Amino acid sequence: MSADGALAVRNAGPMVAPEVMAQLAQPFTRGATPAEGSGLGLAIARAIAAGSGGRLALSSPAPGQADGFEARFTPGQSNQ
Repeated sequence: MSADGALAVRNAGPMVAPEVMAQLAQPFTRGATPAEGSGLGLAIARAIAAGSGGRLALSSPAPGQADGFEARFTPGQSNQ
């Protein structure tokens, strides 16, 4: 996908385990840390990106590691 815009969010905390990575953007899924939250943030972000013709992708510095997410958008494309 050729994107003209991107928004990246980086994790300064511990890396995400490989078994958790693929499911983090599913509704009500949270990481293993004891932090508060409903587990809806990434699911909502993925839906917004998809509805705008973009996508939400996990960014990983090395296999089995995740350091953040990136939303990519191409102007003029929408699923609406």
